[in-house]
Amino acid sequence: MELAPGSCLRPSGGVASSIDAPPTDNAKTPVTTKPLGKAQHEAWFQGTDIVAALRIYDGDREYDLPSKSTFTLGASRSCDVPVIGRDLSALHCAFERRGMRLRVHDQHSTNGMFFGGRRVDLIDLYPGDTFTAAPVTFIAMNEQMRAQRQIIADLVGSSFTPTPDRVLVDAVKSSNHLLITGETGCDLDRLAGAIHAVSLRRSCPLVEIAELPEAPEAQRDILERTARSTLLIRLDVIETPLDPSFLSMAFSPDYHIRVIAIAATTRIARKLLAIDEMEQLQHIWVRPLSMRPGDVPELLDHL
Repeated sequence: MELAPGSCLRPSGGVASSIDAPPTDNAKTPVTTKPLGKAQHEAWFQGTDIVAALRIYDGDREYDLPSKSTFTLGASRSCDVPVIGRDLSALHCAFERRGMRLRVHDQHSTNGMFFGGRRVDLIDLYPGDTFTAAPVTFIAMNEQMRAQRQIIADLVGSSFTPTPDRVLVDAVKSSNHLLITGETGCDLDRLAGAIHAVSLRRSCPLVEIAELPEAPEAQRDILERTARSTLLIRLDVIETPLDPSFLSMAFSPDYHIRVIAIAATTRIARKLLAIDEMEQLQHIWVRPLSMRPGDVPELLDHL
């Protein structure tokens, strides 16, 4: 079928399509937008959140960063942040503070910089980001991460997966739901508190439940109080399976809740949670000290 110049296709019956129908008032872009409710917002942290230090990923060194607007990092002792004996270029990269961002410029280094799997000449870092000044990978740390990192390391241990730095970075940069298991006395709730304290949800208080009320109104109140925050479910003291409707809402994106469940074993968690929810949980097993003899000297030093 050929169309005459300037003609257009119409639906059968001769009724004009919506393409050439005149716009209605309802189609106009509103001058103002109705504010979203609290539960509809993504999680974020409202406040000063600057990169205060760089830590070698899965390493034992942390480097304080100057508060001045520009500074340098490299193998030379003349750099503001000297990283000696790690095979960096003498002047590897330069930093520039731009409000919350920490901008990094490669300084024609031999091995370059990498971010997100790509070689780059310039990147902007925020707390929790990792980047490589080849061959060294660093974590950008804020003060909350520095304060909680040792707690996470003491509880998770240094020789297991996920490593303390993996737990730390995931806590800051992701919204993964977690299942933390371990024996009584392993401070599972303390680990959950440290994960919340470094996350973007730290603006809102962590909400903990050791039992779930039966009334739907009371359950909704818990969800609304936990919106954009962390819900700690104490499966170590709960004895009956949780309401599937409540779990479905807690794990849904509607309230932007991070769920952290703690239990003695994964078997107990499976009894109390629905299968769909179990599949969404990233597992962290906190081993007893009897399985971590190599960590004992360092723990005693901290004490």
